[in-house]
Amino acid sequence: MRKMLDADPFLTAPHQKWPVKWISESRAFDLTPRVVAFRRKFSIESQVTVTIHVSADERYELFLDGQRIGRGPERGDPENWFFESYELDLTSGAHLLVARTWWLGTQAPSPYAQMTVRHGFVLAADGIGLDLLGTGMAHWDCKRLSGYKWLPYGQAWGCGAKLRIRGDQFDWGWETGEGDSWETAMPVADAVTFRANDEPRNWWLRPAVLPAMLDEPTQLGTIRLVSDAAEFPFHDDPYKPQPPVRAADNLRDDMAKWQALLNGKASLVVPANTMRRILIDLDDYTCAYPEIVTSGGKDALIRVSWAESLVDRLPRVGSHEWIGTMPKSDRNAVEGKYFNGTTDEFLPDGGNGRRFDTLWWEAGRYVQILIRTGDEPLTLKSLCWRVTRYPSQNLAEFDASDASLRLLVVPAIRALQDCSHETFVDCPFYEQLMYVQDARLESLTTYVSSVDARLPKKAIEMLDRSRDVSGYTQSRYPCRVSQRGWSFSLYWVGMVHEYLMWRGDIAFVKARMPGVRSALDAALADLIDSGVVSLPNRPDCGWIDSTVWTGSAEGGWESSVLTLLLACALRDAELVEIAIGEPELAARWARKRAQVVNATLRLFWHEDRGIFSDDRGGKHFSEHAQILALLSDGLPVDKANRVAAGLTNSAGLVKTTISFRHYLLEVLAHLHRTDLLLNHLQPWKEALANGLRALPENPEPTRSDCHGWGSHIVFHFLASILGIRPTTTGFATVRIEPILGPLKWASGTTAHPLGAIHVRFEHQKGKLTGRVVLPPGLTGQLIDGDRVVNLHPGLQEI
Repeated sequence: MRKMLDADPFLTAPHQKWPVKWISESRAFDLTPRVVAFRRKFSIESQVTVTIHVSADERYELFLDGQRIGRGPERGDPENWFFESYELDLTSGAHLLVARTWWLGTQAPSPYAQMTVRHGFVLAADGIGLDLLGTGMAHWDCKRLSGYKWLPYGQAWGCGAKLRIRGDQFDWGWETGEGDSWETAMPVADAVTFRANDEPRNWWLRPAVLPAMLDEPTQLGTIRLVSDAAEFPFHDDPYKPQPPVRAADNLRDDMAKWQALLNGKASLVVPANTMRRILIDLDDYTCAYPEIVTSGGKDALIRVSWAESLVDRLPRVGSHEWIGTMPKSDRNAVEGKYFNGTTDEFLPDGGNGRRFDTLWWEAGRYVQILIRTGDEPLTLKSLCWRVTRYPSQNLAEFDASDASLRLLVVPAIRALQDCSHETFVDCPFYEQLMYVQDARLESLTTYVSSVDARLPKKAIEMLDRSRDVSGYTQSRYPCRVSQRGWSFSLYWVGMVHEYLMWRGDIAFVKARMPGVRSALDAALADLIDSGVVSLPNRPDCGWIDSTVWTGSAEGGWESSVLTLLLACALRDAELVEIAIGEPELAARWARKRAQVVNATLRLFWHEDRGIFSDDRGGKHFSEHAQILALLSDGLPVDKANRVAAGLTNSAGLVKTTISFRHYLLEVLAHLHRTDLLLNHLQPWKEALANGLRALPENPEPTRSDCHGWGSHIVFHFLASILGIRPTTTGFATVRIEPILGPLKWASGTTAHPLGAIHVRFEHQKGKLTGRVVLPPGLTGQLIDGDRVVNLHPGLQEI
């Protein structure tokens, strides 16, 4: 059982060495990717409960007496290297601890989000368990596990190498300590707590801050095709073009047998000298470890590939088209379409009960299995998916007189869930990286859908710790490849303010303020004499059309969008400083914000149109500039009114897409323009019409079919249409200001640290009526035009 945040105080105190050592198979460091098992055999005379603390570089799976008890470590960086704590109930007698660890480095390579120092494993224990189990104290054996080979990552460039397991070379029974060639593990480094004195900046250990990820064996999916695969290229390259899916190729008699296997109802025999193609629709977007148990089938090949969707066509021969950009159309359709995905391979050795699985989880909706048997039939005894993600419970609900809105909630929550793991990720399939812009929107949806805010809190802290000497955060973190983010640092400032309001924890926010101030000072240093931001290189923002960025006569990249984004961050910082009792600093940010907004008015304002241009020459105009001008809360009233009118009426503006549309919806909520807010949900409705089970990265054609940032519509259903928002820090009080607009009625549930808030409102004869249920301990106000209703815990009729 995993314990949270209650490890031995000695192990968590700063500047401390642990009594144990990191161990590895060799003291020498080399770059060879490897999978290494560690084992500790021990006996105890009487029943006892022992708490152990475990970590590894890069990853581990921990087994007690042959049963997996955990995976880890929680993803971090060398100065924030997490360890997990487990409570072991041990009976008297002999026991065995085994850890399977893997290290890929840059050669295999590792996922972008996986940072590393060198291969290693560490285990400490409380009380009597320390001498019995501690690495570097007790005797541990290790062996490099054979049979692993690394395959190209295909489209999923950020997710690391894929896997081939050769059964005839594999060390079967390693999890129960079987086999020979075990050697004594060697100590390679001291184990130290974070911020240790006089120690290398490596493996600064700290307790895991998140619960264990889900690891649920699940039988799911629908067989869409079983066909002969004689025409498939069964050679070393798993990414060669394949024939399209054709219903005419279906072996109808075999489909029921494969479905029974998939349902966990029966095993299945693939005859000798047979080739088969099986296409599985998992019926939903899924993140999971595939697990296949086989018997027999010596010299067979099982190729398991994952894809988000089938594509309508393959890249043209000789072109530079990327498979990820190919049109997909209806995601439910497979006929005449092409499969192209990431691939792992398993090669049975003919043994009985061979369990094949991957070291890291895969993602997508469609799984293709290609099987080629040799002279021996292959029995598939079971096929299941160990579903994994962050174990949050969704409380968010929304319904309205427009039934299409309720239908959007399910894929939005699914997108958030599948992008929530040991960090937020931008997408499960391609990158699995925590970008600031994505994490900000995923955090907002988390606040309204879950009482558990540990993942947003970790996101804020890890991104804070990513900053370099410039003062800016990285664009994405943890990540073994650096990418500085000018605009992303400013979005991070907004994350701190939003966490303060929705979940509180003043001490945590105060600890982030040196980072907030350094990010703003770094950005202010990029102001040129005219008072606007100018960058030497074109900013990589990822969320805006390239036409917005135009070079200035001074040789830099400047835009009203950049400058107004700074103004918004200054406003966020000002509000946080006030909340934590720093009025002088708040006044400084307010003064800087006024200067930045005034410079933008002077250089980018177009009186004839009543809006801002993106460039000084007035050639480019975008929704983005108008949105940020309004959110900066620094415009004179007359200008703000004109910008609002221009935003909603001007033609020719570069449009927001899915991610930045959050800020557009935020403005429309402030303007009480629910009619326009609903009109701007078209990309989400198109995704639903195209059969997506999560939400895409962008409107069609989109790369990713699951991108967590699109989940922000759930936030707006609850926080904008139903108007449920905090009025004081930590959501200590609530303000509910519903703006139903053209909706006849709407209802919903939003998460709150004290439980949940339930509301239902409708228009009756031009008057708002309804009911509100607040959790115990929460008070607030309902605002309906000039009417103010004080709210108390429990049920109240409006």
